[in-house]
Amino acid sequence: MRRFDRILGMAFVTLAAAFFIGISPVSAKAEEVGISSDTEGMAYIDSAIANMDNDVELAFSPEEVNVYALITYLNLSVHPITGINTYQQMQYAGYGCWYSDDYLNIQFDWKLTMEQEQIFDATVGMLAPYLVGPTEYDTIKNVHDWICLTTDYDDATVYGFASRHSGYNALFEHLAVCDGYATLFQKFMDKLGIPCYCATGNNHAWNIVWYNGAWYKVDCTWDDQDYGIIYKYFMTGI
Repeated sequence: MRRFDRILGMAFVTLAAAFFIGISPVSAKAEEVGISSDTEGMAYIDSAIANMDNDVELAFSPEEVNVYALITYLNLSVHPITGINTYQQMQYAGYGCWYSDDYLNIQFDWKLTMEQEQIFDATVGMLAPYLVGPTEYDTIKNVHDWICLTTDYDDATVYGFASRHSGYNALFEHLAVCDGYATLFQKFMDKLGIPCYCATGNNHAWNIVWYNGAWYKVDCTWDDQDYGIIYKYFMTGI
């Protein structure tokens, strides 16, 4: 039964993705932007992270902007931390930084390309309405179950033979490690308008989701067992 459900899920994803293969990625090259304060620079960095931009170029007067304050803010903003993380923090893979007293260039590296992110976002947006249940609880459970049925844990990544850390890998390759499961679940929740974050700790990632006035833990990775879905880590207290 699990194999049959997985085949149906894979076919559905393939058909949905076919509608979006022609999406043209937005140019990753940024134009130089002039800023006049640390606060303005920090806001621009926030926007770049939220949009998963690849290239950020800021120009400024050293009398008005402290480049080291911006670099410190960048480090605190983008790195996934133990605790609660945004979708963008979970997709972050690294960055290069070049600077002088009056110039800062940041080149971000994400776990998926801009084109992959656009296709991933559009495909989940198309699939999400089909997982809506009669209640919000049912909807959350449908997404949890669908991910467990269509995704397998990727041992090759654990042992360093592959790198499947994104929701894109979980959705299209049907293989991922915990952060892939978690970011796919969060993307579905975002599309369905249900507040959700990724949580990390002890070299593991899972989700917390807002339901009926409280936060609950959802761990698709640990609930996805070879013999079927368990619900030991579904909607538990945090």
